[in-house]
Amino acid sequence: MKILSIETSGTICSVALSEGDFILSELSNADGNRHDELCAEYVRNLLNENNLSVNDLDAVAVSSGPGSFTGLRIGASLAKALCFKENEKDYAPKLISVPTLSSFANEVVNRLNFPKVRNFRKVDFSKIMVTIPAQKDVLYYQEFDAKGQEISEIKICQIDDFKSLDFNDTLLCGPQVEMIENLIAPPYRIEYSAKHIAKLAIKKFKAGEFTDASTYKPLYVQDFIVKKKINNI
Repeated sequence: MKILSIETSGTICSVALSEGDFILSELSNADGNRHDELCAEYVRNLLNENNLSVNDLDAVAVSSGPGSFTGLRIGASLAKALCFKENEKDYAPKLISVPTLSSFANEVVNRLNFPKVRNFRKVDFSKIMVTIPAQKDVLYYQEFDAKGQEISEIKICQIDDFKSLDFNDTLLCGPQVEMIENLIAPPYRIEYSAKHIAKLAIKKFKAGEFTDASTYKPLYVQDFIVKKKINNI
């Protein structure tokens, strides 16, 4: 089971290769929004370094959003191209769509299961809240149970409104949680990474959760007007 995973929903461009339950290698760049320059090149480099071709892949996983419109479009286009086949007789890897916020929640659960190995503080909590930037002073967030399962819709709100939410018994995590000040719950910074996408993609592959590459579209959120109230997506 070889899976190529792509993460372009944020400012970091990241591609990882996994086999079985193990991640073999990852290439990432944190310079900011260089997905169009680097993503396809990272895919070529990973395949070449491991003496593989696209035909050797069992699946391609891609972060499905929400996130950067341009980043999601680039990741989706490349993933669909890698999974493209002209007719049913052709071979192509299967496509796995991995919700961005779910990949963070899954990573939190993984780290908390191995706190000593991953140097991750052990805390008591009943739910996980993942938040990522949407635009200036606006963010997305979603709630998960302690096992990383969704318990709310994805929501979008202004940072000031977010600070007024109830964080009791909640573990807050995301790539920019330090910008949320005076929280009762201890925040955990976790950056965007194709490794997070890969770990959840492995579970989805085993469960047979694949997406039709010909019709796949990421979760774009655009042309919205943020109000004081919190809106479900």
